[in-house]
Amino acid sequence: MNSRPPVIARITRREWLAGLSGLMASGLPQSFAASEFTCALYGFSSNKAPFASINHGDLASWLRDHGVNAVFVYSNEDEDVLKRLKSAGVALYQSMGVFVGKADYQQHPEWRPVVASGEAMKPDEWYYPLSPNHPALRKQRLERLKERLQNPYIDGVWLDFIRYPLRWENGAPRFEQACFSQMSLDAFQAFSGLRALGETTSEIAQWIINSHLDDWTAFKIESIRSWVEDAASLRDGLRPDARLGFFGVPWAPDEYDNALHRIVGQDYAALANHADIISPMIYHRMIGRPVERVRELTLALKQSTQKPVWPVLQTMNLPDELPKEEFLRSIDLAASASQQGLILFAANHIENEKRWSQLKASIKKYVHKARP
Repeated sequence: MNSRPPVIARITRREWLAGLSGLMASGLPQSFAASEFTCALYGFSSNKAPFASINHGDLASWLRDHGVNAVFVYSNEDEDVLKRLKSAGVALYQSMGVFVGKADYQQHPEWRPVVASGEAMKPDEWYYPLSPNHPALRKQRLERLKERLQNPYIDGVWLDFIRYPLRWENGAPRFEQACFSQMSLDAFQAFSGLRALGETTSEIAQWIINSHLDDWTAFKIESIRSWVEDAASLRDGLRPDARLGFFGVPWAPDEYDNALHRIVGQDYAALANHADIISPMIYHRMIGRPVERVRELTLALKQSTQKPVWPVLQTMNLPDELPKEEFLRSIDLAASASQQGLILFAANHIENEKRWSQLKASIKKYVHKARP
């Protein structure tokens, strides 16, 4: 981030809607070549229900019987389970939190994001944000990615919390500009060629927000994009066969005054240059959107990025009940729009909400005999 990169082409609201209209007018089929489709289950653990009661040798067939041909596993998953699932053709993925973490937040106060007041951003319940601009943190996260890629059983890694801090999942996000740490401000000045005006962090932050918000937004986007580029380069050199995906905030360009770029610095078009698969977390009911948002956003991102889009679907009753019909509808909308894959969040919610039979009846028409 020492110099301004070429201008990043970002999709406008008009382009987004135009692409969406064209795709919808084309009449996407409701079914397609099943061998091209992946249904991935997030949060798989052989130590938790319903899998704890299933013999290791039967796990793959149980998953496939319920329409699942890929799973996101934890780093401590039993090696025997990994070996059996992989030999049976079930794809094995891991997720990795990048700019987030309770332990790092507590142990490295210098990694905490700084807000416009000059104070460190406080945790928000389970969410402990970290600054994307600290070199030691960025380097450490690349080392963690390397460890995951060195696991021969793992077929790919999805980057999570690959953004500036914001807890968006509650439907009423509290928008706050960050990070104004001294290290971040130095990097911003080097990136923009501007000389900060102000004596205190608060004064400098207000000068940026009031007078140079476009430069600040470009800087935030670049700091995220450049780390993903480094991650892709690491993957290419170490495990070119492994997939690299990322989880995205499920907003369109016009929502919250373009907070996707302005607040979290997540530019789908820019990140798509380095990722193989894009996974917007379309928890439609949780964020107060109709179920049609699943299809709408999936189609728009396919059009704007020209990359495979595997939307992440809500399975839990939050903030209120997610009816069976609406859950099944979300699967149909995601599958027909993506035509390549979807991710179910998450195994424990499916278990708690008793949706395994619903899933089995719905998803198998898309993934029957599918390869992961």
